[in-house]
Amino acid sequence: MPSVRWGGLHCLAWVVLVSLVASPGWATPRFGRPQAYAVDGSPIAVRAAAIDAQSGRDLLTANDAGEQGPSLSFLYNRGQGRFLPEQRMGLNGSQYIVQAVAAGDFNADGRDDVAVAANDISEFPVRATVLVFINHGSGFDAAVPYPLSGLFPQCLEAVDVSGDGALDLVVCLSHSIGGRGAGLVTVLGGERSGDTPSGAFEQIFSGDVGTAPAALASGDVDDDGRTDLLVADPAEQRILILYGTADPIRFEPPVELAPVTGPVAALVNALPGQALRQVLVASLSGGRLLTYRQTAPRAFAAPVEQQVAVLPRAMALGEIDDDGVDDLLVLSALGAELWYGEADGTFHFGESLSNDNALDALALADLNDDGRLDLAASASADDRVIVVLNGAEACAGDCDGSGMVMISELVRGVSIALGNATVGSCPAFDLDGSGRVAINELIAGVNDALSGCGGAASQDTSGIPSPIGHGS
Repeated sequence: MPSVRWGGLHCLAWVVLVSLVASPGWATPRFGRPQAYAVDGSPIAVRAAAIDAQSGRDLLTANDAGEQGPSLSFLYNRGQGRFLPEQRMGLNGSQYIVQAVAAGDFNADGRDDVAVAANDISEFPVRATVLVFINHGSGFDAAVPYPLSGLFPQCLEAVDVSGDGALDLVVCLSHSIGGRGAGLVTVLGGERSGDTPSGAFEQIFSGDVGTAPAALASGDVDDDGRTDLLVADPAEQRILILYGTADPIRFEPPVELAPVTGPVAALVNALPGQALRQVLVASLSGGRLLTYRQTAPRAFAAPVEQQVAVLPRAMALGEIDDDGVDDLLVLSALGAELWYGEADGTFHFGESLSNDNALDALALADLNDDGRLDLAASASADDRVIVVLNGAEACAGDCDGSGMVMISELVRGVSIALGNATVGSCPAFDLDGSGRVAINELIAGVNDALSGCGGAASQDTSGIPSPIGHGS
């Protein structure tokens, strides 16, 4: 009987080879197959962070509609870019509505901490608050709240605005001026104890910006050595720049880069050998990427336009192919796509990383310690995160993470495909993150059963903190 089974597996392996030749779309020249991981309800963003003592970046999401209210989900890295099932930390649903999340080492102890922007509904009128969770190595301290003047915080970034070596928290939100709505950008500056960041914050800037800022990025746009902020305001259909200044002003009043129909995101793009950065803007109008090049500091030429997506939702820059030029990752109604950057500031299509059209937030980080940036993306409507590794093929059907695909795991994959088991019983079969298992995914599992997965190493989990019970 075993010889019959292995004979059948070899036949299916030939099907895999023929299919790959006949369907180039199945082949991914640089990235592996997506792996899906379940998280709590409605993740609003995904972040990569060094949460535990193990090697490899972990992943976390903030969830605004969890099973028991708002929460944080932690996916701990078990090695080689594979992740353990989520651990959850509940937030007080009677007090907070979660809106944004950021992570970084706020107190320079080698462990990343977490900040959550939320509406505090326990007060009247409702006001925004940033909750800071300090990582003490075996969990998180109770949240320290930093109330803000405003509400509906749409973005939160951890970046060293002041250049003093301590991470600051930059929030975009809204407030009311004379009965009308206005946008607001607030910076909580990271405090220091001597020469070391303490993990505490104080407000160092707050200024009006547009009407309803929804996306924010940072960088030295005008090459003056100070951090500037880019703000996308879809309510006013424009991109605004806050140029950094010397203390204590922090930022000049916002200036308009350009009117843009349906701005989704804006990024500062540094090119090798060029002092002046260019600004990239994703627009819902025609799925365009608008590239604004500087002819002189703070002077921009008319944008160069190209179509990069259908209904873009998010984008990020990172060096993917080791050529010294940043590349562009875009999430849209088409899924996740890679566009290679050229030294002249242009981009050309590289490959599709996933055809999952539910993805709406992303993070780039080295998730398997190979020196290359990988992709993590979350789907708020489907309560999951997908991981796609750069240059490393995921193992289809390796349900237990042993580095091998067993007959029992292949049988489980068939049960999932037939509807007799849930995808959650073996997410490793759901290669495209669609929430289903198709025939090509079963075939991929058979192929990995025959050829091996590359030996996923087991990982000691003794250094993994449990966040449970340490929420606010």
